[in-house]
Amino acid sequence: MTKPPTSRLQDSILRAVADRLAQAAASSIACDPVRDVIDLSDLDGAYAVQEIGTQRAIAAGRRIIGRKIGLTSLAVQKQLGVNQPDYGVLYADMVMGEGIPISQSRLMQPKIEAEMALILGRDLDM
Repeated sequence: MTKPPTSRLQDSILRAVADRLAQAAASSIACDPVRDVIDLSDLDGAYAVQEIGTQRAIAAGRRIIGRKIGLTSLAVQKQLGVNQPDYGVLYADMVMGEGIPISQSRLMQPKIEAEMALILGRDLDM
């Protein structure tokens, strides 16, 4: 199923949001939440912004090594006002080897979270 094409205005807005997030990541200074532009219920818009960022990252030489599913806990979904998990991209430069120090300058809001990873025998059809 293909998504309908976005209007130029909508595309411009989505790119502006992606720019805001990219600037925050580059400067390590958090930006205001983007919900002033993308409503919490606008999943297509949010994932379109994520795809813009992904395409920019690939163009800059980053390599995708996996995907992340977040908000899998119903309690956390309720806390954040969402009703389903979300997903994102993992890049090779996100991998930190055991015992290797992580510079705090790379982190905006340092937290520790237990994660589980799976290595699949083949790619999933998306």
